[in-house]
Amino acid sequence: MRRVRPDGLAAAAAAALALLGGCASTDPYAVDPVATHLQRADRVGECARQWQAQDAAVRAAGARDAQEVVIPGFPYLRLDRLGQAVMPVPTRGAGFGADDRADVAAGRIAGRAAGGPVPGAANDAGEPDIAGPAWQAWRARLSALDRQARALERRNAGIEASTGAGAEPDLEDCRQVLMQADTSAAARQALRAAARVPDDYAPAWRALGLYPLTRLGFAAGIRAWQDRTREVFAQPLAGLPIEGALQRLRPAAAAAAGLTPVAGLPARLPAALQDPTHPGGHVHPADAAAPTDLLGDTSHAEHTQHADPSRGSGPPGGISSAHSTLPSAALRALLQRHAPLLEIDTTGEHDRVGPLAFVGGRVAVDLAAPPVAYVRQTEALLEGRLHRQLVYTFWFPRRPKPHALDLLGGELDALIWRVTLDDDGQALLYDSIHACGCYHLFFTTERMRPRPGRPAGQGPLDEGLFMPQAGALDQTQPVSAAPPWASPSHRTAPAGSPPVSMTKGLREPSVAPSTAASDAPRIVLRVQARTHYLQHVRWAAPEDASTPQPPRGAPLPPLAYGFVDEDTLRSLPVALAPSTAATAPPRPAHRSVYDPQGLIPGSERLERFLFWPMGIASAGQMRQWGRQATAFVGRRHFDDPRLLDRYFERVAPAPGATGGAPMASPASATGGRAGGDTAPRDPPPF
Repeated sequence: MRRVRPDGLAAAAAAALALLGGCASTDPYAVDPVATHLQRADRVGECARQWQAQDAAVRAAGARDAQEVVIPGFPYLRLDRLGQAVMPVPTRGAGFGADDRADVAAGRIAGRAAGGPVPGAANDAGEPDIAGPAWQAWRARLSALDRQARALERRNAGIEASTGAGAEPDLEDCRQVLMQADTSAAARQALRAAARVPDDYAPAWRALGLYPLTRLGFAAGIRAWQDRTREVFAQPLAGLPIEGALQRLRPAAAAAAGLTPVAGLPARLPAALQDPTHPGGHVHPADAAAPTDLLGDTSHAEHTQHADPSRGSGPPGGISSAHSTLPSAALRALLQRHAPLLEIDTTGEHDRVGPLAFVGGRVAVDLAAPPVAYVRQTEALLEGRLHRQLVYTFWFPRRPKPHALDLLGGELDALIWRVTLDDDGQALLYDSIHACGCYHLFFTTERMRPRPGRPAGQGPLDEGLFMPQAGALDQTQPVSAAPPWASPSHRTAPAGSPPVSMTKGLREPSVAPSTAASDAPRIVLRVQARTHYLQHVRWAAPEDASTPQPPRGAPLPPLAYGFVDEDTLRSLPVALAPSTAATAPPRPAHRSVYDPQGLIPGSERLERFLFWPMGIASAGQMRQWGRQATAFVGRRHFDDPRLLDRYFERVAPAPGATGGAPMASPASATGGRAGGDTAPRDPPPF
């Protein structure tokens, strides 16, 4: 076979990128209703033009944030995959379109299959009910996502809020003006049609790269990597090779105590989108008693957040919540309890964990600072129920190259560990990737098991469920009795405890987080030197959690890591150059570590010149949350809330489940099992 020259591959990749760029981006202001608003001479038009000018300034500064999608025609709303999954849909009438009928025919909408009532979902015309709490809460959540992202963008672009006489209308005032202007039936239908998160695969690239043929070689390579990974995990722990010395990292005793807002809290589903009365409703049992979010808001209103450039510390972008409280004690205890312990085979600085910072104008790991885990919370849909997920990300300076032509090495590397929780606060499932979206591994507990067979819609060559470690992780820690403030019958919380409505049905460890950190068993991740691949996952007994397993060489002293809100990476301080500092006021400058495509500049890999036919932009490069495609063959995203539901089913009923009867699954309603990469299970209507 003729060898393809690297410069030819680069040219092909550039051509594919140009082809994609011509069709992938949509100007959100070129689509109605905002396109019509721009022509108006009233307050609505004034606000639309101001909004457009602000966005133009952000784009010109290269400060656009890619974590969520700006909805075309509705530039004051941003959407993530969780928001798309729980979008209220009509059940009849003009708003009930062909796509909805196809959903029902395929048995994908669980609530309809269950045949239950649909409170607050749609009016008699079949449109989402703007007076209903579900539709209002859904729009408010999208607005909250935009508010947070916009404040970060403005700070990164150096845009200060207008003040004084003659200033432009306040952006928040304009937000309300535009939201009120878009309440007509036509606007509601347009919003439903436009509220889609594009996947992170480029069909043009796959077409240009002859994907139906080239995927054959990639699928074979993936199977070979999976076989090698199974062999590593099958080795006894004592038999794993150690190239350097084991460095143990454990969460500091009070790692969660200093957390201010945690990434993902603005994305937390409002209570109105968790209907405990509907058999197919999305429900957090912990929240079923009283509508609440993790910040204790019982008003169903979105979080009110404002940019405050004068703040020198706290949440990213100077963003503060309308509630002055920290994240709930329940969330902090969960983050502390489920934080993993790392055993890293350390051969050099490239195997050390640290925080990201701008060093010499580029993103790097600051090894002079203590190690940290960047944390966020999100949610998954399992059998129609929402389950909280905790995400921990550990950054390494680089994956060193053994030689100049190594495809996989480069600057920066990150190991991401995700814990999906059950109703009682115990782990249901674990999964892991690297920040490039690569190396997706799944681990189950005794509460879940893989679904039999291949998910519907998943091709025979597509990447699917890969569990490198045989059997379920044996959690030796018993579920502790609930503390008094978590008891459903206890309505008076001690001082400093979270509200009862936030903890009802959620059995937390009965010890304080600082005690739990030292006494409780926890997951231990064995990490390979240089590649930072996982090699083994186990539960550590309390005595093992404080004494490293003796390696062949002397172990390094154990280190404690802290927690940092992952959203801080969307706006980090950048030191001013000396010449700038001499001529400009001494104020901090900020930038996101991610570019407008959600990639970290400087972390590119040579593999991008070979892997582009799989449709993933710059394969191997470190990515932002929401931009992590995890399959080269097929389609899959790490932040898909229905991802785990495709692959796993519960062994036993949810412990302490509350909030309504179990929903009827699409499988039972249609006679087949739902799921799959291209036909995932949809949530019920509201």
